Parts: sequence; C-alpha cells; structure tokens
Amino acid sequence: PLNFEGYAGNRNAFAFQMLACSVLLLAFFRRQTGQLPGQTALAGRNRRFVFLHGVILTGLILSASRAGVGTAVILLAFAGMTKLVDRRALFISLMWAALIWAAFIWIFPWFVAQAQPQVQLQGYLPPRFIRESSDTERWASIMRGLEMWRDAPLLGAGLGVFIEKSPLWFEKPIIIHCTPIWILAEFGLAGALILFTAFFRLWAFTWRARLIRFGKEKHLAIFMLLGVFAIFGAVHEIFYQRIFWLILGACLALPFHATLSTPEKLEQSP
Repeated sequence: PLNFEGYAGNRNAFAFQMLACSVLLLAFFRRQTGQLPGQTALAGRNRRFVFLHGVILTGLILSASRAGVGTAVILLAFAGMTKLVDRRALFISLMWAALIWAAFIWIFPWFVAQAQPQVQLQGYLPPRFIRESSDTERWASIMRGLEMWRDAPLLGAGLGVFIEKSPLWFEKPIIIHCTPIWILAEFGLAGALILFTAFFRLWAFTWRARLIRFGKEKHLAIFMLLGVFAIFGAVHEIFYQRIFWLILGACLALPFHATLSTPEKLEQSP
C-alpha cells in the first residue's frame, strides 16, 4: 500500500497504536530518569527510550494518517508547554524522528539508486496525506449517523444498526467515522450521557491526581491517553481499538499495586 500500516492493516488504526505507545513512553520516562544516584536525564536506558519514541513518531508520519499526525502535534505541544513531560527528552526524540524520516525518504533511496539504478523504491516515497474519496465517505457516514440520531434522539437506534444498514447506503459495510456521533446514533442521549460523564470524570480526576507523589505517572498516562482518544475519535471510530482498553485497564490497575510498594507500606511490613 501507499501508506505504512504495520500489522494493524489500517493506517489510522496503526497511527492510534503509535500514539498509545507514545503516551506510555512520555508518561513513564520521568520514572525511569534518575533511578540511580547521579544518573543524568539521558543516561543509559533513558537514551534508548528517547530513541524508541523517535521511531514511534517516524512510524506515525509514515502512516500518513492526518488524524494521527494532527493528534500527535496537539499532544506533544500540550505536553511540552505544560511541562507534563521532560522537554529535553521530547526535543531529542523529535530530532531522532526527523533523522529516521530523512533516512527512509532520501538517504536510503539515494544509496540504492547509486548501487542499482534499475531499482525504483516507490514504497519509500513520501506518503499521500490527502484522499478525497476517504473524506467523502467519512462525511457521508457522519451525516447518516446524525440522521439516525435525529430519528431516535433519546435511546438511539440500537447497537450495530448503522453497520447493518450501511450496505444500503454505501454498497459495503462501513462504520460512522466519528465516535461521539456513533454513540449518539446508536445509544442516544441516554447512553451518551452515561459514557461521556464517566469519561470526563476520569479525565478530571487524572488531571488532579498527576500531582500526587506516588502513581503520578499512571495518572498522567491515563490523562494523555483519554485526550488522544477524544481528539482522534472526533474524526475516526476508534472505540473498538483494543490497545486503548488494554492500556487504560493496566493503568487503572496500577494504583492498588503502587500503594503496596510505597515506602510507608514497606516500613510497616514485618
């Protein structure tokens, strides 16, 4: 394909996976920093974390997902301006991403062209970010979703109704390319109120909890992950992306473990 999709088989799903991994590296980087006395900010394995974050950002760009790249720009800008993450590590990871991108787009194809002029590396050309057919289908699904919600505003049309009826409108099964519209269309205002309330309450809690001494990394990870979910979900349906639920569940499970390993608990243990 023209865009890098990884094992996800879909460039937008792959981009969301890269964003989820980026959130984890950014959130837990500070925990890795300074674990040893006198350890510098970018010593040892921390340098590897920074490099790997650069690899993740490169994969995100190669996916040519406009939603993914746009969400990454908002995430990294917000994290840098609010000092949620180590700015130096973030800057160096961006430099790594630029170098790896340059190697794939210009340096590597140039060496291959010098050695084997007959080989044409079409797959290494810059991917296309604009696809009119994709935009047309996305907006059409959103408009159909709004029409479905208008017909059943309170309780919605029911789970799975849109994809069941979509072949009548699009000649193939598709989903609504907007998570909030999908929730409203199939669950109505009642279902959306329950889901959105839980979402924003958890988001607000993790924003306040990021300042606590123990466990702030996991709260920061949840906060950024929910932000990525909200931004990305506005233009794509990503509710079924398992990596989101796996990371969210793992981070939510961490606080209990953290309370058992704090110095206060260790001092009280026999």
